[in-house]
Amino acid sequence: MTTITIREQSNNAQNEYRATVSFNKDEFPCTINNPGSNEQLSDLEWYFKEYSDDPDDEDQERAKSVAANIKKCGTQLFEQVFCDRALTRRYDQAKNTGIQYIEIIGSPAFHSLPWETLHDPEGLQPLALDIPIVRQYTSATRVLNVRPSPIINLLIVTARPHRENDINYRAISRPLVASLRQAKLRVNINILRPSTYRALKNHLSECQNGYYHIIHLDVHGALLGDKSVVYLESGEADHRADPIEATQLAQLLVQHQIPITILNACESGKQVGLTETSLSGKFMEAGVPLVLAMRYTVTVGAATFFMQTLYQHLFGEGESHNQANHDIATAIRYARKTLYNNKERRNTYNELIELEEWIIPVVYQNTPTSLPLRDFRPDEQAQREAYDARTFHQNPAPPDQFIGRDLEILEIETQIARRNILLIRGGTGIGKTTLLHHLAWWWQNTYIVDKVFYFSYAEKLWSHQQILQTIAQPLFEK
Repeated sequence: MTTITIREQSNNAQNEYRATVSFNKDEFPCTINNPGSNEQLSDLEWYFKEYSDDPDDEDQERAKSVAANIKKCGTQLFEQVFCDRALTRRYDQAKNTGIQYIEIIGSPAFHSLPWETLHDPEGLQPLALDIPIVRQYTSATRVLNVRPSPIINLLIVTARPHRENDINYRAISRPLVASLRQAKLRVNINILRPSTYRALKNHLSECQNGYYHIIHLDVHGALLGDKSVVYLESGEADHRADPIEATQLAQLLVQHQIPITILNACESGKQVGLTETSLSGKFMEAGVPLVLAMRYTVTVGAATFFMQTLYQHLFGEGESHNQANHDIATAIRYARKTLYNNKERRNTYNELIELEEWIIPVVYQNTPTSLPLRDFRPDEQAQREAYDARTFHQNPAPPDQFIGRDLEILEIETQIARRNILLIRGGTGIGKTTLLHHLAWWWQNTYIVDKVFYFSYAEKLWSHQQILQTIAQPLFEK
């Protein structure tokens, strides 16, 4: 298998880049200009951020033009990279024998080019759907030793500091948890509660370094002047957003030996200017081995679809289930292809529109990163079987039929983290019991609680002694 490396050598004020194209060891020069004009870049910003809000006929025509320009841009970029016969012949040879990766190595300015759109004019679809495209900075990074494990440990950090003015609390995490649990994949899912920086530091300090393999940051990010920040929750009663510098957060993850960061934040992979790095770039500079980020604003539907597919392939389900060492760049490629093959999204008026969101995910990988799963040891196997055999609370209302209440669940979990006690009051038929049943399912499946006890006076009149005996029996039985 061949690795194609496109490496920046120099650039000038006209955004012209001199680069080399390497096929394993063979190296060729090329000159590259950004195929997208400032107007086209503005159109892409509009297309992904505003088009779905209130599209009229004129907007739809503009959107079609933007979508067509994506392919045109990718073709022009391809023709600049593989610019002469020698390069074309070498590319064709590599294509026939198999291309493992396309690596893009260069400065922040070089990474502003739309590499994910690369399109061979003789091919039917973009290269990124068949070959993982990974980006790399020219600066060196720290190599983390990922220890083999019988199971992958995943930490999800979901921050919604703006509450009712934010997207739903579990828009990403709920379908992700449900699909992974249903598939019975070898993954432990923990959700940080509350989603504050202090809680994250405390939680990681309680774990052995290297315990978590992936941290999924379902948050908002921004570039504030010369700083990139991630917004977590402040933990205060007024629910203020707490801007944490990306470098500070990334250094914490490196300290605790977490090799993979997924930035489920809009524009976290967006390059602003020619010298300022993106949010994902700050993570790279701090030494995180692999970062998945989003170049533009991504719809909730696409993010949910993409993440479900990514994790299913990463943890051993689907086309790539035989992929050795669960290579995340390959899993991302499958997830990208899913977005390409399923472009329909619902706009604000619940109308179907098509979006080319497959170009949005970008992968920064300073060192090859995989998740080496090993077999369970006998003691680990017994522990896992016992855990899988535990009794789950029987939810009368299936979780997929439970609609809404995300804002209330976020508030409940915030209060529980502070006081560890909850009282829900409301009128008859308002949904108190249904909410509690759903919370029991959700909390068991996200490791807040192990056992659930439910006592209903609709069944019988429970005495204090009966309640205590019912709880004590499974807790203290040998």
